[in-house]
Amino acid sequence: MNITPTEIHSLEPDQVFVFASNLAGEYKSGSALKAIQAFGAKRGLVSGISGQSYAIPMRDKWAYPMPLRNVRLYVNLFLDHAQDHPEQKFLVTNLAEGIREYSTEDLGPMFSRVGANVWMPEAFWRGMGR
Repeated sequence: MNITPTEIHSLEPDQVFVFASNLAGEYKSGSALKAIQAFGAKRGLVSGISGQSYAIPMRDKWAYPMPLRNVRLYVNLFLDHAQDHPEQKFLVTNLAEGIREYSTEDLGPMFSRVGANVWMPEAFWRGMGR
């Protein structure tokens, strides 16, 4: 069970910062802004890898929370990417941060097939019953 640090200020060359994005590709605050400022994320990227960052959309283009079934699709794309890149370590941030409609109990189970190269917030692990 790999637990993401609460604060991430720098990354090792093999680490990737995983953050919540939106379908407009606008990164204005929180971990999304940090991804732009510190870890090479590119504005306009909705989902996927950019620099040392990986975007998982949580909000639609109007900044409303997406239905959990849609989020699950993007989480599965991320998990496929992480599985295809075992040489990298993925540090998943609290994707529910600032979205009161989601709880870590909602999101944690989506990561049930997480591999050994993925770190997650402790609350996500608890959401999976680990």
